Amino acid sequence: MREILILLNRLASHANFSKPTLEVLTSSKLCATLTIDVANQLPQRSKYPLRHLGEINIQMANDLAELAQKFRTRVHSFLEEQHSTVDHSNPSALHES
Repeated sequence: MREILILLNRLASHANFSKPTLEVLTSSKLCATLTIDVANQLPQRSKYPLRHLGEINIQMANDLAELAQKFRTRVHSFLEEQHSTVDHSNPSALHES
């Protein structure tokens, strides 16, 4: 899981790959839902999953939680940016509810 989070964070923070990566992860309703669920749930689940296994694993759990939180922040920032772009590009969308 650590390696996956490292890869996702590197892709999501890279100048050339950030937007395409996050667009793919949020392109369909199902994919976006899964991405958001993972981004929201991983930081909480990663805090103490290996606590009973020793000091090294506590550090690993903390590292996972930090990586998950960074990914969550990147996903949410991207979604806010996309939402803002949609609202500004379509002024009539403000009046639709």
